[in-house]
Amino acid sequence: MSIFLALACDSDGPGPAPQPTATAASGAVATTVPAASAMPGTTSTPDPRFTPAFRDFARQLNAALANRDIAFFRTRAVTMPVVCCQSSIERFDGFAVGEHRSPAGPPPPAILGGIVPVDTAMGMISRMWQEVVPNASDRYGPSTPSVYAIGTDADVSAKRGYTTALTAMIQRPVNVPGSGPLRIALVLTWVPDVNGFQLILLVNAFVQAEEWLDRAPATMGRMPVWERFQP
Repeated sequence: MSIFLALACDSDGPGPAPQPTATAASGAVATTVPAASAMPGTTSTPDPRFTPAFRDFARQLNAALANRDIAFFRTRAVTMPVVCCQSSIERFDGFAVGEHRSPAGPPPPAILGGIVPVDTAMGMISRMWQEVVPNASDRYGPSTPSVYAIGTDADVSAKRGYTTALTAMIQRPVNVPGSGPLRIALVLTWVPDVNGFQLILLVNAFVQAEEWLDRAPATMGRMPVWERFQP
């Protein structure tokens, strides 16, 4: 099914990829969140809700990251034609993205997002290897891009939607407090189709990535079943 979307954009067009904001403790690897093994719904043993086909796909995805293969993601991305209207008309293939937010208190944590050009979304993925800090590591493992965890997606559970939490350590942006490499996460949502799996959403967790990697309460609603990926 084709979807057409018209947007009233600002004068600068659809805008760049979402960037980290300088909130307190943004990007810090140290955290007081309990480890994943202590969180409800987390499993270190094979969960039957993950089909063999999806497990095999996750291994292909991990190999695509190692090979810096952006075409693996682009050919599977579900896009929609967008017409952006303001002082001029701009047309592009749009893709759904979100930006992780985890406030300390009420209101509940939310994922803020919208539609961006698909090439902008692909740039968020390729940044994982373009800006990787070589030979670095932390408690989540080496700096190289990889699949860290697989999960189910609450919003598309009726369609057996899946999520993959990707991670890497990149050069720290100037507007993120701290020093040294920044541990980031990208959380991708996939749905099966006749040719495999389609990519329908990217959540950018360039700040507070540990909430996805440790499976903090802030992310459990979005990823209700969480399993550490085993290559």
